[in-house]
Amino acid sequence: ALAQSVKSLKLANNLLNVIRSGDLDSYPLLQQLILSDNLISDIEDDALGRLELLSTLFLDRNQLVRVPVSLPSNLNHLHLQNNAIYELQPGVFRNLKNLRTLNLAGNRIAYLPELPLPGLVLLNVQRNDLKGLSQSVVKTSPNLSEFLLENNPVRCADLLGIAEWAKPCRDEMLFEDSKDSDGDDSGDEFEIFGRFTTGGHRSRCTRESGRTLAKMATKIALLKSQCRNENLINPNAPNR
Repeated sequence: ALAQSVKSLKLANNLLNVIRSGDLDSYPLLQQLILSDNLISDIEDDALGRLELLSTLFLDRNQLVRVPVSLPSNLNHLHLQNNAIYELQPGVFRNLKNLRTLNLAGNRIAYLPELPLPGLVLLNVQRNDLKGLSQSVVKTSPNLSEFLLENNPVRCADLLGIAEWAKPCRDEMLFEDSKDSDGDDSGDEFEIFGRFTTGGHRSRCTRESGRTLAKMATKIALLKSQCRNENLINPNAPNR
C-alpha cells in the first residue's frame, strides 16, 4: 500500500543490470525515477511505459546501448548521458510530446536524426561520435533554445541548418570570451556561426517573434579545432 503512494524513487548505485516489465507496477503514482550509476544494459519493452505520471527519468551512467522503447508519454526530462548508446532508433521519441530536456552526452552516437519533439528546450549531445546530423534537427524541435554539441567530429557543412536556426540571435551577443583564436581583441561584432572562433563559447540573445519578445539563452558549443575560423555561411569556404 505504501508503494502505491510513492512519487519519487531513488535506486542509484544498486548494481542493477536489467529492468523487467512489471518491476515497477507497484508504483503507479511515480513522478521521478532515479536509476543512475547502475549496470543496466537492458530495459524490457513496456517496463517504463506503464508509469503514466513519470515526468523525470535518470538513467545516466549505465551500460545501455539503445534508448529504451515505450517511454512514458508524460516524460519531461530524460537523462541518458554516459551510457554506450550508438544509434537512435527511428521513432523512439515519437510519443514524447512533453519532453523538455534530453541529455545524451557521453555516448557513442554517430548520427543525429530529426527529433520530432515539439516541447524540447534543451538537447545535449556533447562527447559523442557525431559525424553527421540532420539539417532539420532544429526545425523539428521548434522550441529548442539550448543545443550543446561540443567535442564531436561533425563536419562544418553539416552544421549549416543550425547556423540558419541561430541567425535571429545575431543582434545581441554577449560572449564570455571575446577573443578569437588568433588573439584578435579588436571588439569587432561577432556573428553567431558567421565563423568559428575558439571552442565552447556561449551566447545569449533575444528574439522577437511576432508581438512577443521572447528571451532565450542559446549555448552553442563551437567545435574546438576542426572548424575554427571557417565561414559556415559560405559552404565553399576553404578548409583550414
